[in-house]
Amino acid sequence: VLHNTAERGDLLAKETALTLLADPSPILRRKAAFVLGKVAVRGEADTAQRLIEAVGDEDADVRAAAAKSLTLVAAADAFGQMRDIMTLASVTGGPSPANFPYLGAHKRP
Repeated sequence: VLHNTAERGDLLAKETALTLLADPSPILRRKAAFVLGKVAVRGEADTAQRLIEAVGDEDADVRAAAAKSLTLVAAADAFGQMRDIMTLASVTGGPSPANFPYLGAHKRP
């Protein structure tokens, strides 16, 4: 279930990774933290909280994987919020999304 090809929104991979963050093996904790960065979706406070806790892990590799994954989760949240703002602006007569071409030019992290 925990593999490098897991995709954003994979609930089984997410639940497995959250469980493995508490495993005694630092190798499994590191892999779990890495996978969470790939599968977490916008607005998942529980996932972000667990990654924040993993940044305090005793193992440096686990801390590094958790920190990187936390940045991916935060980036997905920020990108989604910008997209929501631009959609709302286009509906309410605010700035056109065409003024912000970079929002549609890249895949969501």
